[in-house]
Amino acid sequence: MTHVPYKGSGAVYPDLIAGRVTFLFDLAGSAMGFVQGGKVRALATTSSRRSPALPDVPTIAESGFPGFEFGAYLAVFAPAATPKEAIAILEDAMAKAIQAPAVKERLTLIAAEPVPVSAAGFQKYFNDDVERFARLVREGKIQPLR
Repeated sequence: MTHVPYKGSGAVYPDLIAGRVTFLFDLAGSAMGFVQGGKVRALATTSSRRSPALPDVPTIAESGFPGFEFGAYLAVFAPAATPKEAIAILEDAMAKAIQAPAVKERLTLIAAEPVPVSAAGFQKYFNDDVERFARLVREGKIQPLR
């Protein structure tokens, strides 16, 4: 594989459709219109289970790379000194927002699945994720880009 840096998804899809690049890793939300329009084919998803938006598309783990899992997430961060009461208000507002029909519909369109979690639960997930990638860098002796 050769890494070809692009300035965002908008620039790479014309090259993928034309065959100038053979495949790409991208967020499902960017790809869904092209997949649904028959312009590109989804080969695999990076999550641990199949996406409800793409039920016929296997995971990378199912495709011969057991243990492969990578998920993108959107999160809200606040200063460390934010009062617990304010965090509780934010958690409640976000939990309500992801249950709103318009939000659910939009997330479905981009193949995103909300996973409501408390601030403490996300902190653990985030720390574990940072450590997982740090370990991959150490074990793989990956050099930083310069």
